Amino acid sequence: MITSEKLVGSENYLSWFASASVELWFMGQGYEDHLVTQEADILSQQDLDLSTYIGQIASLKEEFLTVMPLTPDVGAQPNTA
Repeated sequence: MITSEKLVGSENYLSWFASASVELWFMGQGYEDHLVTQEADILSQQDLDLSTYIGQIASLKEEFLTVMPLTPDVGAQPNTA
């Protein structure tokens, strides 16, 4: 059941919240994730995200150094303009 009833403060909260559409929406938003996801799974995902981020930074650094090689003297860099 999808409700078309608007939420009006606390006046109709209980009937509005009891609708199945609100329950399904919460389920789709990870409302119960903390009940079914183990802490180790969350930490391993964070580690994966961090290693991906570090890899992207390293790749960007290599690309930058290819385009703008470091020299001991900034004035010694070739002028491409």
